[in-house]
Amino acid sequence: MEERSVTRAAERMGMTQPALSNALLRLRQMLQDQLFVRERYGIQPTPIALKLSPLIAEALAQLDDAVLGQQAFDPAHAERLFTIAPNGYVEFVIVPAVLARLEKVAPGIKVRLTPFGNDLAETGVVSGTTALVLGRIVDPPDNLVVQHLMDEGLACAVRAGQPAIGDAMTREQFETMKFDCSVAGGGLADDHHVTIISRLAIDRVPFWRWRAVR
Repeated sequence: MEERSVTRAAERMGMTQPALSNALLRLRQMLQDQLFVRERYGIQPTPIALKLSPLIAEALAQLDDAVLGQQAFDPAHAERLFTIAPNGYVEFVIVPAVLARLEKVAPGIKVRLTPFGNDLAETGVVSGTTALVLGRIVDPPDNLVVQHLMDEGLACAVRAGQPAIGDAMTREQFETMKFDCSVAGGGLADDHHVTIISRLAIDRVPFWRWRAVR
């Protein structure tokens, strides 16, 4: 109702767009109404959707009050163990800051780390034994809430005074130079990194390898 876009609503809810579209389809079939119709600048609610909206909002608010009232959480005095699954990069860049913050505001909270490669099922987050996964999430199941944390990219660095490079490196220069690809955190490069490098390097790079750095 607020976003007027299935894509934006899915992002806000931490769902994939196909999952939300399927849920909307089931709701349309149950209520025998389109609920939303597509117009030039997005989708607009039907009269039935407008009539139901305040009733649903009130019901959800009451449910929130009932649930949250049973979930009082005082981080300063809580004593719990959380299992999280960061990938190698996140473990190297973000986890130390998270642990330092917890030590200050929630000293009774303990964190156990479990590895995260490319398989969500192996982390335990799908079954519920792991509370949080931090990394690149591809095609998550519908029962997981996914939120965007940050954008990162690959960077290419050369030594100061490298004679073949001026102020900036061109793609043509990159494709003719030997290079070493390092992954922060000590983890192995995932398929995403390999795909990017393969697209850039084509077949003309004379040598390249992966190396983990800490």
